[in-house]
Amino acid sequence: MGSCHLILVLMKPIETPFSTIFIGFEQAYIYVWVSLEYKFMYVGMTNSRVGTLGRANQHLDMRGTLRERFLMEFGLDIDTVSDLRLYSFPLPKSYLFFSVESTYREAVEYLVQKQLLEMISQLSVKYSIISRVRSNERTRNSRIRNLANEIIIQLIKNLPQPNETDQRLIGRIS
Repeated sequence: MGSCHLILVLMKPIETPFSTIFIGFEQAYIYVWVSLEYKFMYVGMTNSRVGTLGRANQHLDMRGTLRERFLMEFGLDIDTVSDLRLYSFPLPKSYLFFSVESTYREAVEYLVQKQLLEMISQLSVKYSIISRVRSNERTRNSRIRNLANEIIIQLIKNLPQPNETDQRLIGRIS
């Protein structure tokens, strides 16, 4: 019998703080999937009890919306993306956002995607947006608009490889 040699490889762990993405009780989120490798974004929202982590599981399931949209856009399986990131933005702890009625969440989701589409040509990376959203009457609400602006600012600040152009763009939003 040959001897079995175990090679130890030092790995850096992946830290996932559950307290910020899992807790969905009376909490709603806007989230944005991002890949620099494939230059795409996907905007979504959830008020699920399992938060964005549970919603991520649904998106990546064999019939998940993100998986299907990525396949439709790129002709590839989402599993080929090596740098897929999920940015989650908690909405205010208000019944307007975490109730079954979804128009307030949908309005924020719509405005985030709309603003991203409007400014995409000004970002250092020209992302394509592969999600689909719909408008409603709540998009005219100033509180909803301000919330969407803040999400856009925080997203751009945290995108992979931001540059000076992206920083100037943030200044124009705020």
